Amino acid sequence: MTDESQTTEMRKSMFATLKNEGFHAVAALIEGETQPGKVNGVTPDLIGFNEKGIGVVVQVETCESLRSIEAEERLTSLVMVKAEGHDYRLLVPTECLNAAVEWVKRLGLEEETVWEYF
Repeated sequence: MTDESQTTEMRKSMFATLKNEGFHAVAALIEGETQPGKVNGVTPDLIGFNEKGIGVVVQVETCESLRSIEAEERLTSLVMVKAEGHDYRLLVPTECLNAAVEWVKRLGLEEETVWEYF
């Protein structure tokens, strides 16, 4: 599976998860869906809001993209949503889950920020 096709599958999976969790107005970088706007200068992979107006911002990274400086810049920009009272998730494949957990800990985030894609 290419990096791009894996990213697309991960986005679709999280899109369904957010809908199942009761988030509405979900926007995603998926063809045919409403595209998310920028958050702190970065376009997240997905964003949604629950009935109380609490948002969730999701960044999807593959094992390859997780090692890039751009991924760190995206994560740093998007984590500011936590300070604003919203939720933040980083979705990564199982094979790089431990690396992602260590990465977010170094940035001062909770381990629960990282979600595993099977």
